[in-house]
Amino acid sequence: MGLIVKKSIQRAKKRLINYFLTKTNTIPTDIKVKYKSTQIFMKPTPKGSEIKDVNAKIIGRGISAGCGKSCGRGQKGQGARKSSGPRISFEGNGNCPKGLTIIAYSFSEIAKKITEAGGQ
Repeated sequence: MGLIVKKSIQRAKKRLINYFLTKTNTIPTDIKVKYKSTQIFMKPTPKGSEIKDVNAKIIGRGISAGCGKSCGRGQKGQGARKSSGPRISFEGNGNCPKGLTIIAYSFSEIAKKITEAGGQ
């Protein structure tokens, strides 16, 4: 191993946090640790799950990691984008946008009322 790797392992060992386990080999409460853009969230396992270790989930910046670019929504497609949905005025069936539909409808109603009242 390189010198840098050995130093980083030594530093990590010095900064370890010890938690006491319960009789069921799990931690007593939820543990949340954050360092820069990485979060570690550990929670105790439920009774009867027959899991002997602590459930650990690393929430970082990766593919569907939970707090990065795609945020668990997949990688491609409209659902993975920031806006994750069509425009507000988009109807989706090839018709006019809702804004123009409302304007045209309102204008025809106004024109009908004017002609009924004896105007132009």
